[in-house]
Amino acid sequence: MMNQDKQKIERWAYSLNESAKMIGCSNGHLRNEEKRGKIRFLKSGRRVMIAAAELQRYLNECETTQAA
Repeated sequence: MMNQDKQKIERWAYSLNESAKMIGCSNGHLRNEEKRGKIRFLKSGRRVMIAAAELQRYLNECETTQAA
């Protein structure tokens, strides 16, 4: 009964480590891409996150670039 009442909460952001593992690259690569303006980070103090929508946009952009 309790499980039926709970709604699944989708994550809206991932840590830099999680993002790198999900797309198969290093933290350093993502940091370089941020410096180049290819992806935007969310920063709160020392914590660095990437919004799920931003990560999806970045991956779509990479696919488009490789297809051309």
